[in-house]
Amino acid sequence: MLPEIRSSSMARKTHFWKDKLFIKDTIPLFFHMPFPPMVGRLMGRMWKKAQDAGADPELNDFLCLATDPNPWKGEYYMLVKKEVPA
Repeated sequence: MLPEIRSSSMARKTHFWKDKLFIKDTIPLFFHMPFPPMVGRLMGRMWKKAQDAGADPELNDFLCLATDPNPWKGEYYMLVKKEVPA
């Protein structure tokens, strides 16, 4: 079951991107297609890293961005509240 999206909560909202902190992780892809189990493990790994550093965002502020710089590699960025050690 998909979560309900309430567009009214996003209407007329301004996002400020200055000095946002993200952690980054990568996974292998096959022609830009991620393997679903690997995405789940990656999200768990990133979330644990943020929690261990006390940098996990509130769930209503959660943001994860993804990009595929080439057909074989996916990069994921998760918003955090403070610096996270490498």
